[in-house]
Amino acid sequence: MKITISQRRFEEFFAGINRYLSAKEVFMINACRPRFIPGMRMIVAIALANCVPAHASRVTASAGFDPTDATSALQSAIDSKADTVIVPKMSSDWIVTPIFLRVSNQTVIFQPGVAVVAKRGEFQDPGECLMTINASNVTLIGYGATLRMWKSDYINAPYVQGEHRHCLNMESGNSNIQVLGLNLLSSGGDGLYIRRLKNILIQDVTCDSNYRQGISIIAAENMVIKDCVILNTTGTAPQYGIDIEPNASSDYLTNCVIRNCYFEGNAQFTVGFVLNNLDSTNDITFSVENCWLRGGSGGRGIAVAEIYKTTGPQGSIAFKNCYVEDTYASGLGYYNVDPYQAQVTMDNVVWRNVNYHYSDPPFFFSESATDQLGGLRFTRCYLDDAKNRAFMTINAPVANIKGDITVADPYGAKYTLGTTAVDCSLQVIERKSPVKSTVKIVAAVPVTIEGQGSTAPGIFRVD
Repeated sequence: MKITISQRRFEEFFAGINRYLSAKEVFMINACRPRFIPGMRMIVAIALANCVPAHASRVTASAGFDPTDATSALQSAIDSKADTVIVPKMSSDWIVTPIFLRVSNQTVIFQPGVAVVAKRGEFQDPGECLMTINASNVTLIGYGATLRMWKSDYINAPYVQGEHRHCLNMESGNSNIQVLGLNLLSSGGDGLYIRRLKNILIQDVTCDSNYRQGISIIAAENMVIKDCVILNTTGTAPQYGIDIEPNASSDYLTNCVIRNCYFEGNAQFTVGFVLNNLDSTNDITFSVENCWLRGGSGGRGIAVAEIYKTTGPQGSIAFKNCYVEDTYASGLGYYNVDPYQAQVTMDNVVWRNVNYHYSDPPFFFSESATDQLGGLRFTRCYLDDAKNRAFMTINAPVANIKGDITVADPYGAKYTLGTTAVDCSLQVIERKSPVKSTVKIVAAVPVTIEGQGSTAPGIFRVD
């Protein structure tokens, strides 16, 4: 059935749906094959497949489908310049070589159950990606659909090893990009690579078992990543869940937020900022809000690194209402951050059972490239530790470390705040036993994590 409506009515309908969706803060994590049930979003996505404005064109990418190589069918549908491209569920997966989205003002809808899969034996060039967006005003909707590569193939001959075989690559210079509901699995690089884009929404996306990062953010302005699941990044450094790491001084991180996301099993830091290439010409404004960060084998929590004196950016990096738990190594890594460049805040952040494998402090600080280390404020933060160790030892001069943190440890709240401390007013509240935190998980259901056969809590909200 095809429903034709006026352009104005279409825009009113879409605006109403967006208002509804933005109000939904509780969502279901299904790490293997989301049934995505954040409310009506999957239903809405299916409805939109049959609902186009009167002036629009639509094409279904089934003509010429070849189950051994569907590249031509899919690429031809995208290149048709239709406003809406429907990728239907066929009798087998869409086996493809690299696909390019180069038509602006286009929506591509992957029907539930669709799997667009990298053709084995192809992608010999280490920079080839499964899908590349090089256009503006592009929306991908894929609730219950998957983009899959073959990570384990690319690390063996005859492949040249590399770290840029991404599932979804977004080329620089474009704007107004939305990616909704897709699973991005087993890339030879990142699940999602974002560079020099403006006005981006990434929502209800699962990145699982990618080689280098779940998501790399190189440069972005007006970006929202929300209700996403980032799992099991492992293969080659850095192996973060989300890595925020500009490549050049001309890159930028402006008005960006990661919100209501779940992380587990990533080999290194869950969310990390590495900012040595960002200079003072571009202030940073970035927040991570209401996120649940769980560790794994080798996993760590939050990292902030390389904000240099004079040359580093001004601005702010804020973690708000986040829950960090069960990290193999440090729950917080803080490296070479100047006290008076961009300011880092931890507001209502809880750490539990972090750095469980090692005896050194749960919070790791290191300084080798700045005169002093600092620019950090804790507000209503909480650390639950049960080992006889300092929770923080800073063997460097520090400045501008402030705020308050409650530390529950039967052995006491031990710490060293620098070899010298200037402009510091950190209040450490000691507890001998754990107390109820201000960040809490309010609901949970079991879900399957792909490749592990284990379960983890699913529906949650961080208050």
